[in-house]
Amino acid sequence: MILATIHFFLFFTICFGNGSILFSILNIKERFNVYEITLIGLIITGLIAQLLNFFIPLNNSLIISNFFIIILFFTFNNFIKFKDIFIRKFNKIIILLLIVILFNIWCSDFHDDLNHYHYSYILNTDYTKYIFGYNFFHNHYGFSSGWLILQSYFNFDYSRLQDIHVINALILFLVLCVFISHFNEIKKKENIKILDIIFFSILLFVILKYTRLKEFGLDKPATLIFFYIIFLSFKNEIFDKKLNNANLFIILLLSFFIIYIKIIYIPILILPVLNILKFKNYGFLFTKYCNILILVNISYFAKNIIISGCLVYPVQQLCFENLTWINLNSIQELGIGIEVFNKSYSNYNGSLSKIEYIQNFNWIATWFLRNFKEFTNIILLIILCFLIPVLISKRKYKKSNKDIINLTSVLIFCFLSFILFLKSPVIRMYHHFFVFIILVCSIYLFKNFTFKINKKFIFILTIALVFNFSKNFIRIHKADYNNDHFGKIVQLGWYTKSIKSNIGQFEYYIGWYDKAVAGQDLNELKLKYRKTLLNYDMIYK
Repeated sequence: MILATIHFFLFFTICFGNGSILFSILNIKERFNVYEITLIGLIITGLIAQLLNFFIPLNNSLIISNFFIIILFFTFNNFIKFKDIFIRKFNKIIILLLIVILFNIWCSDFHDDLNHYHYSYILNTDYTKYIFGYNFFHNHYGFSSGWLILQSYFNFDYSRLQDIHVINALILFLVLCVFISHFNEIKKKENIKILDIIFFSILLFVILKYTRLKEFGLDKPATLIFFYIIFLSFKNEIFDKKLNNANLFIILLLSFFIIYIKIIYIPILILPVLNILKFKNYGFLFTKYCNILILVNISYFAKNIIISGCLVYPVQQLCFENLTWINLNSIQELGIGIEVFNKSYSNYNGSLSKIEYIQNFNWIATWFLRNFKEFTNIILLIILCFLIPVLISKRKYKKSNKDIINLTSVLIFCFLSFILFLKSPVIRMYHHFFVFIILVCSIYLFKNFTFKINKKFIFILTIALVFNFSKNFIRIHKADYNNDHFGKIVQLGWYTKSIKSNIGQFEYYIGWYDKAVAGQDLNELKLKYRKTLLNYDMIYK
């Protein structure tokens, strides 16, 4: 636990440093607090890792080198200034939050997908750069999520499993700190708007709902960043004024990153794109900011093509069928398999085939019965988290003709998100969508009201944190305060000792935890191996 705590503060420092370096290089003068700089630094670290893995493995030397670069940066860039910011913002609520977060790390088990493919992908990226035909090793490697690449960058060899929780804890801590800091800034104001109540509602929702780092996987990190994008967009009045290039760049950078984590977040681009169109900010397209965004997108698509032969995996229409390293059969099977699974075919007792089941909304009834409880719980929790601050605050009616949101943007976002939801209706993947809908409805209902914050807000926030803490304390107590992660995977039956094999001169491993590359024996697929230009490994038919 001491090691995990050290890593938490080490990763915080690295992300804060990387964010500060980015702001310094691009000469961004916008006002962001320490937690926002660190959060943006976390995202930029993931994007840099995505680029670096074209050339080198993401092993320990990178993070150690990164740390010393940051030390040099702070040495020559007035470290005292950053220190003052950090101390000033570290209030009592955030200290309590930090304790809660560290307990989260201590008590966390593992997401099922960690055994499925998450951990092997993280570990493989530690040992090697991108491999042509990497998707042959496991049909889920083609997703190549940006969050797994980031996890690999921060993955120390001697504490591999724990660092997964540390990074998940860090993103949770940073996003919550952003909202708490905003709450601290506005709590003395005589009148606040409905948007501020919304931000407090999101804060409350995350604390009450996201109590287990085990459940984070890829969904919750992306959702948390989404909440920050919404916060930043509304705070900068994205619907009402032309955003300056720096703010627009940050919003787009964050948006692209969560798309790299999960493609279902692509509708978020509606907000910055419509801002550009509405205010005719076409000059942004010719700035250094846009050049950086073009670079990160080129690296994303190039990575996808190398690994799977697709621009976006597993969308068959976006795959290059003539490439020798593409696994088309796997792509077709996976696309149907995922949809069938997500639409609860395993709970279906009728006579329809898998293909017939997912067509023409035949799946709706079975899916609804299977997911009714989860769906109801998440909707009720969101509504509750909104009603609590509304009911405990003093309200004044004040007629306003100003629309806080742009209806066109909202409708496009909701429509696209709903279409994606119908394709893959997994509730845990769409928390952002449900929160956004209720957020928008709340804005329309209460746009003519102003609110006054009182001490009850602090009390409610404290109770929520204590609730989160108590759940994790109970989990620790049940485990007899044992934090043996390797022992846990052995107990679960996940661990198998790695077995060395080869295709030609290419050595690979089948197993878990030790050096492992493949989830299956590749020789059964009758594959070939060769070295390509720039010394890349290629597995092909």
